[in-house]
Amino acid sequence: MKLNDPFGRIAHRENKEYQSLSKTLKKSGVNNRREAEAVMARLQTRKTQTVYVVLIALLLLVFFYPEAFIFLLIFSGLIVLWVFKTTSNAHKYIQRYIEEELSEGDKQQ
Repeated sequence: MKLNDPFGRIAHRENKEYQSLSKTLKKSGVNNRREAEAVMARLQTRKTQTVYVVLIALLLLVFFYPEAFIFLLIFSGLIVLWVFKTTSNAHKYIQRYIEEELSEGDKQQ
């Protein structure tokens, strides 16, 4: 029993998320390490692009609605935090996929 997850709910949720991503990667035809690393690189690029879009949108909205600056800043910050967290989780799950699924394929060949 872990102190930060006494009932295993977080571990169970993370395992479900990993299984879902694993199915998606298999269905997409990601069968080797290079393809999985390419997916991680695209994920990183999309994260960067999303952050830039959010910042540009923030600047434009602040220009037109300066009285809502604090609200827009908080909302933009939450979006950026969400993007970073989901990208971090996806990166972790893809790395796990490489270690568990693709390493087994390398051993069998």
